[in-house]
Amino acid sequence: MLSTTLRSPSSSRSRPLKGLVGLAALGLACSLSPLARAEQPTEIASKPAPAAAPVPAPAAPVPFTAPAPVVQTVPFGAAAAPAAAPAPPRPAFPTRAAPSSAPPEGEGEERPKPGQWYGYQTLAVDAGALALVAISIRTKSVELAMVSVGTSVFGPPIVHFAHGDGVKGFSDFGLRVGLPAGGVLVGAGLGCMFGGCSATRFESIAEVGALAGGALGAATAMVLDWAVLSREPGRPRGRTDARAWPVSLTPSLAVKPAGADVSLGGAF
Repeated sequence: MLSTTLRSPSSSRSRPLKGLVGLAALGLACSLSPLARAEQPTEIASKPAPAAAPVPAPAAPVPFTAPAPVVQTVPFGAAAAPAAAPAPPRPAFPTRAAPSSAPPEGEGEERPKPGQWYGYQTLAVDAGALALVAISIRTKSVELAMVSVGTSVFGPPIVHFAHGDGVKGFSDFGLRVGLPAGGVLVGAGLGCMFGGCSATRFESIAEVGALAGGALGAATAMVLDWAVLSREPGRPRGRTDARAWPVSLTPSLAVKPAGADVSLGGAF
């Protein structure tokens, strides 16, 4: 049995139509794609660009103010005085003061100048007193011996008073009286211890001891006066002591056949 398959003419015609429709759609898509691409940049370009950040304006410069010129009017023929230097600016930060090179107070001062020695004046007075003692022994004059003792006791203290130092004057007077008197007592006591003493008069040893002790005491007082007391008090260099008196004393001795004259002259 033969079977035949019949195809309708409409099915055979639909294939070419579908192909034409596909080609037409493809061509339309190809033609529309450039237009889509051309419209895309326009849309992108139409969007507004983001605003740029504001740039801060530079600070205005500080105007420089020049100092006013100093005009000095100088008379004709006169020299212009130098302008005062401007004060130095103060430091921004506190600075430490530089160490001072000056010595501490009291170290740089000069030591007091030693006082002037005037022992030659008291020595001259003592020399005159000793000369009177020698003359009184030779002439056996008691009055002259008393004058020599008075010259030795009162002469040097007067010299100290003349130099304006009463303390040394009284000190010297105490030495001139105390040391010889003490020497006499010590010498007489030693003489009595070794030689004995009677109720009426000193023995020879006691007399010699008293004379030796008195002479030794007087000599000690003279040496202390010359070396220690006969010097003006120290004072700063370059200054004068207002209390010092310009005094000059000169003892004199005149020996005569009938006696001797002793005088003490001075300039005040």
